Amino acid sequence: MTAKTHQQIQIELHRKLAPQYAIRYGYEFSRLFQYEWHEQMFREMPENVVGAALDLGCGTGFFLADVRMHSRHAVGLDISYEMLDLAQKELTDTFTAQGDAENLPFKESSFDVVFCKGSLHHTRDHNGFLKGCHRVLRPGGLLGSPRGRFAGI
Repeated sequence: MTAKTHQQIQIELHRKLAPQYAIRYGYEFSRLFQYEWHEQMFREMPENVVGAALDLGCGTGFFLADVRMHSRHAVGLDISYEMLDLAQKELTDTFTAQGDAENLPFKESSFDVVFCKGSLHHTRDHNGFLKGCHRVLRPGGLLGSPRGRFAGI
């Protein structure tokens, strides 16, 4: 028997968690807490960065729905088909893709801003993750952190 890769472990974990995430974000108190967190991130986002936005680890699309309202074009990426299936049921007009945040399946210079809210801890290769973010960001693009801070990388 071969050992499972980190990616396989994450896929299996999130296959099981997907239904619970949908329930978790359905509670009003959870939505209020998340809303404040999202608004802080968008308040910190420079006004000139409103083009294409990528939500890494978009899960069931709760944050992606807000990203869509603050950008001209929003894309969600998640490693779990089950999470993306739930996201697409709510966000039928928003593009989502299955993929690994450590190996981004997008062309160079595709996004003005990349968000990573609540998913960085699922990656192992942080340097590779940051290099991938840099590769898909347009010149002057920004990486948005969970604390609402932005950094050019």
